[in-house]
Amino acid sequence: EINRKTKLAVFQNNEKLAVSHVLADNFIEVLANKEFLVGTHAARMRGCVRVLLEKYAELFDSSNLTKEKIEKISEASALHDIGKILVPQSLLLKAASLDSDEFNAVKQHVVYGANLLRGVPLLHQKEFYKLCLDICRHHHERWNGEGYPEGLKGENISLAASATGLIESYVALQELRPYRKAYSAGEAYEIIESLSCGTFSEELMHAFSLCRSELEDAFSLV
Repeated sequence: EINRKTKLAVFQNNEKLAVSHVLADNFIEVLANKEFLVGTHAARMRGCVRVLLEKYAELFDSSNLTKEKIEKISEASALHDIGKILVPQSLLLKAASLDSDEFNAVKQHVVYGANLLRGVPLLHQKEFYKLCLDICRHHHERWNGEGYPEGLKGENISLAASATGLIESYVALQELRPYRKAYSAGEAYEIIESLSCGTFSEELMHAFSLCRSELEDAFSLV
């Protein structure tokens, strides 16, 4: 009982620890019967989201986008794809293009991730929890309303989710996938600029264009 109360007090005072602790428990249960490859994607997400938001704050929103807020968003961004642990591995590792049914199944990872986070106790009013939940569910929403799962449009998409979505495209394009080669940083930038990864706000894209070298450094550090 003493241990339970001590853990409860720690969780209430350290929301990041609570989220990571409970998620780790969920991962252990799910991964016990699955093979799962752990790479550097999450670390690259944290570093590159931090760089992008620092540039965005410098250009547009330094009063609301504080260093503390940027740090929380960058940490939360690392959890953006946790729902993929509930997507069949055969789909994630398929070497050929997915058909429409398979792609729809993969798209469910945003819902699965949000549902996993809802199992975190005592944190539903905490800012970090809300950031994680928002990012997990909405990082594939796009500025023109053509994203998923809800088809949110424009300013209905949070900066945290939109920045995570942009950086996910940037990072993932430079990583090898079973169905394609890894692109260079320059190629990844050009693909995003061509809107092949969907649309983002003009402000976010402007910040992205001005921190290319810093993004390349953050990606390479991992």
